[in-house]
Amino acid sequence: MKKTLIIFVLLVIIAAVSMLIFIPKTLVVSKVIYLESSDRIIYDYLLTNKNKDKWWPKDLSVTSKATDSSLYVFKQTNFRFFESKFNGTEVTASKGGAVFKGNVYGLFEGKNSVKLVWRVSIENNFNPVTRMINYVKATAIKKEITKILEQFGDFAIKEKNIYGLKINRTIVKDTLLLTTNKSLAYYPSVTEIYSTVNKLTEFAKSNSAQITNSPMLNIIKTYEGKYNITIALPVDKGIVAKDSYFVNKMFPGNILETEVTGGRNSIDNGFLQLKNYMKDFKLTSPAMPFEMMITNRNLESDTTKWVTKIYYPIF
Repeated sequence: MKKTLIIFVLLVIIAAVSMLIFIPKTLVVSKVIYLESSDRIIYDYLLTNKNKDKWWPKDLSVTSKATDSSLYVFKQTNFRFFESKFNGTEVTASKGGAVFKGNVYGLFEGKNSVKLVWRVSIENNFNPVTRMINYVKATAIKKEITKILEQFGDFAIKEKNIYGLKINRTIVKDTLLLTTNKSLAYYPSVTEIYSTVNKLTEFAKSNSAQITNSPMLNIIKTYEGKYNITIALPVDKGIVAKDSYFVNKMFPGNILETEVTGGRNSIDNGFLQLKNYMKDFKLTSPAMPFEMMITNRNLESDTTKWVTKIYYPIF
């Protein structure tokens, strides 16, 4: 019996010493992910709290939203996000009555390649039992921050989540555009726009050119209050210029594309979101943007049914 007790005590001592040796005084767990994003997106959706509800993983154990706007719960761990500083923010993780400090920050390693890092530090004392308990908690927190960061990454790379639209980077396909320009003192009506489209169509046919896509439109309001209007039809061959008609040759470069349904407000919002995308990803435009009128607006008076593709050349 005495021998058994001695062996038990020795095993306890060995276990305690092992925990002191192999579980350090400061436990650090971290998760790193890489994604293509921008400083604005990282700040607005991860480092600050104004958009976290849009992507934060759901915790079925939470029956109601916390009244503290800085507090987010996942897997019964309370994460509190403090005010963002530069490219990072402090975060505490509360689990089982213990509070562990940490931080989340983004490091840009290229034009839009960002390295997101979440680190949590757990301070231990010399109590081996406490060290073991904290080790178990650290393992759980590691899994939780991994899930949270991966959820954010999956959310952030989908353009529709950020801009409300699906945005594609593609190549210019319509390289020959039968074009005409005009300047008006007023915003043109749908009837006037399609009157010009019909004249372009007749001119193309008279020159044995095939129309290869829907008509394109660009309207810019000048500082003088006038409207500069460009209307174009994609065609399959070059045509000799005549009067106000000419063929504009487009370089088959990169272009942004999105599609919207609705009237002028929806279309203008589409242009705005493409501009936001360009600003976020540090893109510039070598040519004017335009809208492609997929729906014949002269035949469809219900603007909620208009389908429009919006394009923005980029490099």
